[in-house]
Amino acid sequence: MVIVLTAALILMICGSTLLRQALNPHEHAGWFLFYWLVCAWLTVTAILLAIFDLLMLSANARKAQRQLREDIKRESNPTDR
Repeated sequence: MVIVLTAALILMICGSTLLRQALNPHEHAGWFLFYWLVCAWLTVTAILLAIFDLLMLSANARKAQRQLREDIKRESNPTDR
């Protein structure tokens, strides 16, 4: 995810500064659209990866909480007495 964000940031900075003439929308409309769509795609990919990571963390936390409850229940009600 860090690589995707870094790539999007570098492309945005280069597109706004170094490649301004080459990406002039009045002269090179196709390149302009392609370049900024790639930047948007990378940004959306990073957002979706962050959401996926958040969902995975939440699922793992629920699983650990469920396991802890089962362990506590087993310790408080031993069946071997």
